[in-house]
Amino acid sequence: MTGRDELMDSMMSRRTMLSTAGAAGVAALAGCSGGNSSSDGTTSSSNGGGGSASNTVNILAWGGYGGPAKMLESNSSAKTNIKLISSDQKGFQLLSSGGTSDYDVLISDNSWVAKNAQAGHLLPLKKSDFPSQENWVEQYKWPFNPFVSEDKQYGVPSRWGWDSIGYNSEKVDSTDLDSYEFAWTGGPNGKYEGKIIVGGDPTWYIPMVAMELGIKPYKKMSQDELDQIKDKLIKTFNNAYSIHTSSAPVRKELLSGDAWIQVGLGNFGLSQLAAQGHEKFKGAIPKTGGIYWTEGMSLVKDPHNANLAKQYMQTVLSPEGQYKVCYGGATKGIPVNKNAWSKFSAEEQKAAMFYQGKDFSASQEVLDKCVQYEIPPSYQEWNKIWEEAKARASV
Repeated sequence: MTGRDELMDSMMSRRTMLSTAGAAGVAALAGCSGGNSSSDGTTSSSNGGGGSASNTVNILAWGGYGGPAKMLESNSSAKTNIKLISSDQKGFQLLSSGGTSDYDVLISDNSWVAKNAQAGHLLPLKKSDFPSQENWVEQYKWPFNPFVSEDKQYGVPSRWGWDSIGYNSEKVDSTDLDSYEFAWTGGPNGKYEGKIIVGGDPTWYIPMVAMELGIKPYKKMSQDELDQIKDKLIKTFNNAYSIHTSSAPVRKELLSGDAWIQVGLGNFGLSQLAAQGHEKFKGAIPKTGGIYWTEGMSLVKDPHNANLAKQYMQTVLSPEGQYKVCYGGATKGIPVNKNAWSKFSAEEQKAAMFYQGKDFSASQEVLDKCVQYEIPPSYQEWNKIWEEAKARASV
């Protein structure tokens, strides 16, 4: 395993939320870096250096964004400095404590763009600065509501992905995955009992259970609704082979054949299997739906060079930049710019998409089947029933 893989998996999961987030919300954990990493999580490009020089772009980001930084440097006199954040909450805290004078670009996820905008951390963006948006997947064309606050857009999408089900197609009948019920029933005649890996993050897993029960996943839940979900969690945990928050042991157990199905991860955590040539592993989304995540790039309030910062963002959205952030490292994402699709081979498209052997042309199909991840209002209650269910189950 490379150091970048280790970094990604040591942080639990690409989409794992911190239970300590409290009133500030919950945070999606980061992955690996595209630059040269130091022990404090700070990375720099090959030309090195951070600082406040007007020709330096200081980027606060999750992993995988070093490739476009090097592209910008090679095409200009700019220097780039990337600092990894371990969570969206950490990025929020850094900007809250004076970081708006230290960073030029923030890369965050889902609801955190609007949250940072409402806190006064960001500058609104202009549609005219991002002409590539004409070629973006329809879902992400301007305006993209999760990145909007008070009728102004504060972020542009850079890559996206989905979470639901991954399975071994040689062992599992895909028609058994039309709903999430197999997780708590064990499937027809219990044939999947003891063969299911459960994703260990309640903020991603519980919405899937809720959708199957006809409960809106991102509203404040009643006690009766929470009790219904807890009952299904107990039954699911009793059927499970294991519960993991990190994707590395999930891939290991699927490869060994100890488990056949994973519920709670999607293309980001499992597409490495397909990328390594294991075509029997595929992704599925039940009729009740999955969850999609979106990373967004924002312009920080006091940029040292706003034009250079926007050039970096434009570089990420270029076809070459999209390839680097979506396939250039250990982690795999799905590009927003459809003009980037041709940069990927057919095999790479299917691996990154990780959905029924389909390529990027299935993007809108997947997005239509999924709901956008949100910061859940019932997070504390979810944590409580999750731990209670684990304590009562045999896993």
